[in-house]
Amino acid sequence: MTALAVLALASRGETFSDPGSARVVERATGFLARDPGAAPAAPAGLVDAEGLSLEALSESYALTRVPALRPAVEQAAARLVRAQGSDGSWPGGAGGADLPATAARALALAAAASSGAGAVGCDAAVQRAVGHLKGLQDPAGGLFRGSPAGRFGAPSPEMTAVAVAALQRLGHGRSPEVRRGLASVARIGTRGDAPDAPEWRLAARERATVALHNAGGRDWARWRDALVPELLAAQSANGAWAAAAGPEQPLGPAYATAQATLALAACYRYPPTDAALAAAPAPAWAAILALAHVGP
Repeated sequence: MTALAVLALASRGETFSDPGSARVVERATGFLARDPGAAPAAPAGLVDAEGLSLEALSESYALTRVPALRPAVEQAAARLVRAQGSDGSWPGGAGGADLPATAARALALAAAASSGAGAVGCDAAVQRAVGHLKGLQDPAGGLFRGSPAGRFGAPSPEMTAVAVAALQRLGHGRSPEVRRGLASVARIGTRGDAPDAPEWRLAARERATVALHNAGGRDWARWRDALVPELLAAQSANGAWAAAAGPEQPLGPAYATAQATLALAACYRYPPTDAALAAAPAPAWAAILALAHVGP
């Protein structure tokens, strides 16, 4: 939860130098730095606490260059490299799906390496993870499965969103696996309104938002134009969001608010992965982010 909050604040550029939130960010990153691997897996099954913790620390270090954060990033990255399986995966969290953990930890290692505070073996671990993620796509269609077999062996839209967003950020946005996965995600819509699709959980919808933003084009425009009014209409007067009934509900409003804010901030936090899209004018989301801001 703390890592998600730090990432949400970082999406607005909140760092130690911002007087409005410096103390909040300092305490939160200090907590993560003391033991970034201590957090348990979230019961929602799509959020990996250890991967998010390292990503939050890496982003904070990259933004602030606070020396005390560097050892924590290096140690957490080294721990993840050692824990990776021979097939490129990391053990699954709640429910046994290894795709969310593998995607989150590969992204975290890439963020650590980009910050300049990674560990020996980061790049090789990321490439092994990419191979594992690609191998989880159903060859008969575009969807990804959460694990090679077992309860999460069936392909699902939510696992597809998680996999596609990760593969894009890891440099594989033009791969055939990503192209097929994007088509499946776009077909479902922001409310999961395809006939055979369940409603999106917040974590998966945030990942789908990032994936479609990265790809751009008509599918992204349709998704964005539907998502923004849906999220703003669901925001409470105090600035918070609440998770719908289901596995995410016990995580409370802090979790829901962080996920909603990250979805709204996708245009700022994630530049398009396509160079041509990166040069295009960005949508005017400043007013949206002002409305979505939840103060510390």
